[in-house]
Amino acid sequence: MIEKTKRYFSWFLAGISFCLLFIYFVHESRTPDTAKLVRRMTGTELTAGRREKKDLLTDLVLNGQHLIFDETDMTWYYSLIEDDDKAMSPKVTFESPEKHVQIVFSEEITEDIIRNDLPVEVTAYNDRFYETYQLKCTTLPIMSLTVGDEITREDTDMIMDLMDNSADVSKRSITSAGTVHIRGRSSAAYPQTSFRLSLTVENSSKKNHISLLGMREDEDWLLVPAYADIDKVRTAFSANLWTDSCGSDNSFGIVNGNYYKYIELFINGRFWGLYTLSYPLDHKTLDVDADKGEYIYKKRFWDEGSAVDFVSSTWEVTNPYNEADNPWIPIQNYYHLLNEQADNAEALKRSVDMNTAIDLWLYYGLIQGVDNAVHSDLENTFMTARRSSDGTYRMLYTPWDMDLTWGELITDETCNTVMESGALAQLISMGNRETI
Repeated sequence: MIEKTKRYFSWFLAGISFCLLFIYFVHESRTPDTAKLVRRMTGTELTAGRREKKDLLTDLVLNGQHLIFDETDMTWYYSLIEDDDKAMSPKVTFESPEKHVQIVFSEEITEDIIRNDLPVEVTAYNDRFYETYQLKCTTLPIMSLTVGDEITREDTDMIMDLMDNSADVSKRSITSAGTVHIRGRSSAAYPQTSFRLSLTVENSSKKNHISLLGMREDEDWLLVPAYADIDKVRTAFSANLWTDSCGSDNSFGIVNGNYYKYIELFINGRFWGLYTLSYPLDHKTLDVDADKGEYIYKKRFWDEGSAVDFVSSTWEVTNPYNEADNPWIPIQNYYHLLNEQADNAEALKRSVDMNTAIDLWLYYGLIQGVDNAVHSDLENTFMTARRSSDGTYRMLYTPWDMDLTWGELITDETCNTVMESGALAQLISMGNRETI
């Protein structure tokens, strides 16, 4: 009796094993990788006797990633996961409204295809129909904005979807409601415009503070193209370099800068190009408290005066403040000091965060920011009036908009950019030994 029971139990285990093995092979046959789907037939063999049919594929999924489809270019876009040894040979599934549809790839995904931005041809077919697509592979995250109306300078409702391809990210796909509008001054005239995103909780006006691509949690995000920079690296590289090397070198214990991360952007399914995702240099980044009388000033235009003249029309106060206050007083007093106490070294040193002032003087000289500092004038620079421990104001400098750097010039003239405005420049010009 015992032997018979053991025999039945062995048969039972064998049956279970067979069923599991059968399910595995059936699953594998339905989700082959691209290497198994590389075309064995010519294009003529695939199309002969078949009619081309639109929307033969309604969804293409590689390694669980639902690919975004640009219908105008008939191209699917695939973001390869960092450090994933299966990224270039992903499992393939798809959806089709027709029966018995198969797909084939013209070739396998290789490093050469990725490096040279080459497409892989994908053909879907059955006994009656066929349709040919392109597959583009990217090593960058993909962001898609779905909007109902044209994007203008006014807020437009949108849905944002972000595919984060980072190696160790905890949440790979992020979706949020929100609004989008065009931002920027001169860049607004470019074919690729800058955008500002304000994320909200779905069906609510509540702000949606989330982290994107490993950056800080926020609801306010910037999408910045590199349209004016032929090399597509200057703004992002310069900002990241400043933040990593100088951002924490200040007396206020803050990160005085922001980061830029590259993405591929799509709007309503249309490929919009290479962009960078960042967050604003605002009161959250710079830890500014308007109730303490702290303000952020943004230098937007060149002055026509000297280095010690204050022209309010060339500056903008960017942080929220009480309407009863006069936010211009701290910066006016700073320029008054530059005028009236130009030879008072101790007063000049107390007026700015000296570490940041020195860093920026060296930094603008390094990157040759011709659109940031030219001799006695400034542009594209933030100056923040922060309260020091004794209650007095100390100015904190922050660079931004650094596309005209590293030899990229507006004209063919050569130049040597030296920051000759502000308290540090005056200390240097007066030969202050402690500063030099």
